[in-house]
Amino acid sequence: MAISSNHPYISPNFLLLSQKVSYLCDINSLIVMDKLYCKINIIVNNYIYVKFYAYDGNLALARTLVQVSFKSTSAQSMMTLISSHLYIVSSLSVRHALYIGAELAKAEISMIMQQEYIQN
Repeated sequence: MAISSNHPYISPNFLLLSQKVSYLCDINSLIVMDKLYCKINIIVNNYIYVKFYAYDGNLALARTLVQVSFKSTSAQSMMTLISSHLYIVSSLSVRHALYIGAELAKAEISMIMQQEYIQN
């Protein structure tokens, strides 16, 4: 039984398994630093704002280097915008891209629920 066409059904067995197996739910295992640093924010409960920075291990310096910014009303359209930027797509590892996708979904839910979003 699907919740809706946009939100797929999640099996109770999967949820039970994810509680037993720590690597399925350990957010620290998802975070991988690439050549990019990403900051996600919500702007006035209407927009998701993502800023990418060049990253070389020095976060203070990264924030002064080249930045690419995106603004969108949904996680799906944000993913479309990000995927159109060749440098960003080619610089992200699969694990980092999955992490960003999960954070975008959280940001959209926070925006819809009008709650504060805090990036993990």
